[in-house]
Amino acid sequence: MYLIYFQEVGALGIEALSRGAKNVVFCDNNKKATNIIIRNLNKTHLIDSANVFNCDYKMCIEKITGKIKFDIVFIDPPYKMDVAVKSVREILKNDIVKKNGIIIIETDEIQRDLNEIETILKDKINIIDKRKYGRANLIFLSLNDKEDWFCVQGYNT
Repeated sequence: MYLIYFQEVGALGIEALSRGAKNVVFCDNNKKATNIIIRNLNKTHLIDSANVFNCDYKMCIEKITGKIKFDIVFIDPPYKMDVAVKSVREILKNDIVKKNGIIIIETDEIQRDLNEIETILKDKINIIDKRKYGRANLIFLSLNDKEDWFCVQGYNT
């Protein structure tokens, strides 16, 4: 199961589906973007393996909490938007990633996001890899094995 935020045209999720992903959940609060995603899913005959939400990431998490846990979550907000780490906090708070799942953040502000992760989420998440592709930077995260970190650390949003 994949969850992809801020997806614009759906290319990454459609690629995942074409390579065998069982289901992809797309989320974008731009109606034009979600219409394009739906159109592209129909063109590729992959619509039955997808769910598309036209809402912000917080609302999407609210809608899926308790129903789905994801293997991979890909977060690709518009550059300079500064919501990637905030969305990771919501993902963790709502427990929507499988124990061995990963979260991937695409950012052009890698140092800002790494600093936030290391400051705010250091006991909750592990940085397992960082990669750079042109202007885009990818940060790969895994869950910390401390199962009760919300209670132990007194996590608050």
